[in-house]
Amino acid sequence: RRSSGTGPGGISSLRGKWRAIFAALLSSVGALLCGLDIGYIAPILECASFKRDVAHLEDWGEPASKIPSGSAGFMVAIFSLGAICISFPPVSNYFLDEWGRNGSIVLGSCIFLVGSLTQARANSEAQMLAGRLAAGCAIGLLSTVVPLYQSEVAPAELRGGLTSTYQLMMASHMRDHLQDN
Repeated sequence: RRSSGTGPGGISSLRGKWRAIFAALLSSVGALLCGLDIGYIAPILECASFKRDVAHLEDWGEPASKIPSGSAGFMVAIFSLGAICISFPPVSNYFLDEWGRNGSIVLGSCIFLVGSLTQARANSEAQMLAGRLAAGCAIGLLSTVVPLYQSEVAPAELRGGLTSTYQLMMASHMRDHLQDN
């Protein structure tokens, strides 16, 4: 006997699962952004043009020139500080309650774009720090919202696998950067 297409094994059921899978995978792209941002900062700090244009080192052309360790460390850490502050439950709860899941994902993505553009156009350490902080705040928001969103749109039998795609994408992109260095 053939299925009418509307029951548990029918076409509409399959269509709903594909939509959930697509939504979960698309929302996981934010994790790639986090892995990208974490992975690219170390090579950037060693780049001669960064030392010249952003850090304003006088001996930027010499291979032994280094950005002071305190400045470099803070430039790396401020991303994580932003992520921690925004993902703190009272703060992230505000965004989830006021903006909703979809709105928070859109807001986090827009903040990440602003942070990335600020970093790309930075011509001082202060601008770079502001961009890193903005990107970190965005990732903090996305890392709280996206798994919730994924668990809401996923069918029960796919929920665990689909909600793990966020962490999988983040870890795989960071791994790629670590292998390159």
